[in-house]
Amino acid sequence: MSPLLLRLLGIAAMVGGVALLALAFLTGGAHFALVLIIPVIYGSSGYLAGGILLFFLGIFVLFWAAAESVSEAPAAPLPYSSSPPGSPGTPSSRTSYGGFLLIGPVPVVFGNRPGWLPYLIALGFLTVIAFLLFFVLF
Repeated sequence: MSPLLLRLLGIAAMVGGVALLALAFLTGGAHFALVLIIPVIYGSSGYLAGGILLFFLGIFVLFWAAAESVSEAPAAPLPYSSSPPGSPGTPSSRTSYGGFLLIGPVPVVFGNRPGWLPYLIALGFLTVIAFLLFFVLF
């Protein structure tokens, strides 16, 4: 099966799982709680069970698609260079990274590019606000 088709199938399964979870919440078959800082969804609805299974099936299919695309891609030859790394004329091997962790309601921002800092802080606080609104409304 082609990796593109697998990706689309995985995304469709995840969207279907989220739709079933929303239906379970709307019909009262699912509930949300916080145990310490861990969000827990519980209930006895068939929609809830189907939504969770479909969502995790989508994640599995997306990992499968990623593995398929890596196995189909031809290996690129490594460039030969007689000059030491970091000397002029050699490509830089510096990678950029960044992200945030939610430890309870506190976003912890990390990364090696200062330009990303405001965006990551804003994304962290928006996530906390969305989480709190979801908790208060449901």
